[in-house]
Amino acid sequence: MQLGMIGLGRMGANMVRRLLRHGHECVVYDRDAGSVKGLAGEGAQGAATPNEGGGETTHISVVDRDGNAVAVTVTNSSVFGSGAAVAGFFLNDSGIRFFRADDLDRVGAPAWRTRQTTIAPTIVLDGDRVKMVVGSPGGGRIPLAMMQAMSYVLDYRLDPLEALRMSRIYPTRVGRVVELEGAFDPAALEGVRAMGYQPTAQAFGYARLYLIVREGNRWVGAADPRHDGQVRGY
Repeated sequence: MQLGMIGLGRMGANMVRRLLRHGHECVVYDRDAGSVKGLAGEGAQGAATPNEGGGETTHISVVDRDGNAVAVTVTNSSVFGSGAAVAGFFLNDSGIRFFRADDLDRVGAPAWRTRQTTIAPTIVLDGDRVKMVVGSPGGGRIPLAMMQAMSYVLDYRLDPLEALRMSRIYPTRVGRVVELEGAFDPAALEGVRAMGYQPTAQAFGYARLYLIVREGNRWVGAADPRHDGQVRGY
């Protein structure tokens, strides 16, 4: 199992050493480069940034034998969130992200400022039966990655894992730049350029999807190979 540790004081460093002794892989980060280097010499993998040392968003997709389903995404936003903990839980540090105040003046505006988020745990129904349960960590790339994977499965009938392995394209919110993740046919990219868009290499970050799909009378689960999440059946 691969684990991350951010903060290598006396407690953090000793926890890493214990995990290493029990055969676990550890990715470690600390503002003190010397602490990282010291544990790297003991078998840990040093990280250059906190994001490499551990994630801050978790998603689970669940179904039971009766067809009940749950999709849950939980995030602290930044690593350790606001840094404030209540009843054992760190508080999210992106609660200030609202639609702008001037949005309230537009026609059809909501009565209150609405909290912004790209988190999108989703359950897809086919009639009154669950067809798909899906969600993802990944910040602003969550909706785009989910839409592409859902289309590959529901529209193009790809195997769920093959759908997650597909290359992805991410339009930006402004301008004509589109970021590419993975390999694309050069002819397809020429078509993108002909429409006035500018394909470019992907910036830092990625979405990683976890989905369950009903196929006949069975469930098929798939975890994004871009990350270390897993599928479990009980």
